[in-house]
Amino acid sequence: MRGAAALVDARGAWEAEARRARGAWAAGEKARREAWAAGKAREVKELTIKARAGGPGARAGRRVRVAYAVDAWATLVRRARGRSLPAP
Repeated sequence: MRGAAALVDARGAWEAEARRARGAWAAGEKARREAWAAGKAREVKELTIKARAGGPGARAGRRVRVAYAVDAWATLVRRARGRSLPAP
């Protein structure tokens, strides 16, 4: 039964390697998610600052910029979920 013991040992090694790979993937995914969230926060701050600097008519500009950001977000979510975009 040498073959069976070797198979059990190999399976244990594969499982350990899979655990290490999952851990590395999870750590990388967390870093990517945090970087993405920081970029989105920076983008929203920039849009807000631009809107405030616009003077009396800035409110209309702010609504347009916020609507654009919301549309861009919805597009990203749809693409992430693998859904096709609706026809314009």
